[in-house]
Amino acid sequence: MIKVPIFNTSQSWTRPALLIFAGILFGLFQVQVVAAQSQQSGGEQTTQLEQNPPYQQYEVKAGETLYSISKSLDVEIEELREWNELSDNALSLGQLLRYIPREWSTLTRETQSEAMETGASIIRSTDVETTEFYIVKSGDNLIRIAGAHEMSVVDLKALNELESDFIRVGQRLTVKKVVDSVAPVAVNFEQGSAPQGAFLIYTVPPKLPLDSLLRTFQMSRKELAYLNPDVNIDRLDPGQKITILAPPSRKYANPYTKSASIIDVGQVAISVYKESDKANTTTTGELYNPEELTAAHASIRLGQVVYVENPVNGRGIYVRINDRTTENVLQVSKQAYELLGYNEPVLSSSIDGIAPPKTARIFTLEEI
Repeated sequence: MIKVPIFNTSQSWTRPALLIFAGILFGLFQVQVVAAQSQQSGGEQTTQLEQNPPYQQYEVKAGETLYSISKSLDVEIEELREWNELSDNALSLGQLLRYIPREWSTLTRETQSEAMETGASIIRSTDVETTEFYIVKSGDNLIRIAGAHEMSVVDLKALNELESDFIRVGQRLTVKKVVDSVAPVAVNFEQGSAPQGAFLIYTVPPKLPLDSLLRTFQMSRKELAYLNPDVNIDRLDPGQKITILAPPSRKYANPYTKSASIIDVGQVAISVYKESDKANTTTTGELYNPEELTAAHASIRLGQVVYVENPVNGRGIYVRINDRTTENVLQVSKQAYELLGYNEPVLSSSIDGIAPPKTARIFTLEEI
């Protein structure tokens, strides 16, 4: 009789199955532990970033204010004052300011986590506003100046650290530079421009040769380049906006010709502005500029253009009267004085060797 071996299934198969099942549970437990540790580490890293923001330093440059720096760094003025413990808006050249970059101060836990997982950049791209100087003229006020430069009165006062609404003629203010709004759109002037011509914003159409554009607006390459210094006029792209000068719809005869009725006013003493007069306010509210062809006289109408001639050498130029003098003398700018040759040495014609007083002959188109 042959004996068949009997297997105990409860012992031979159950034990391996239990071992396999236990191994699976242990593996799952390890995955959960790793995930929990990763989440905790990420949370700690986020918390650490929020509690210890990466301060950076900014060095104050000439002409900068707290307002302009806040715009450049895309932060608030109050934030800069808080981060640097400033009691007012006073700054000194070369002063180091610490600040938190905007991309860090505006991050949330979700965007930080997303950046850590994907490596994507979360830095915001913003356009920095540019500024320019404006000289206060007669009749100006803060409301008018702010409106002309697309600013609020509050921003204008903050930009210039003004404590009141009082401004004076000739005062220099920092204002927002208005871009792409200094001239009307060219399409509005298709039927003709103002008699003196008009500066327009023109959108370049597709496949327009440069020569055709210049012929349309009766401009030269040099003129177009001067009006658009930041544009390569040889590579204009469709849709690009440029500044052009529309041709005048009317033409006027030149009054300063030989056939015009010129009035000889006569000879007057001539003098030149002092170096210390630079940037002083003239009677018309302008600032004296030594490089411009302007002059002052006691009675000639303000704004009138007169022809001035040096009787010694015959040189003559046109100057614009924008200032008053207390004596019957023509006081001209430094540039006019030099162009007329009054700064050049002149041989004395007197017996005692003393040079005669300098005089100028004035011509005008209207009675003074």
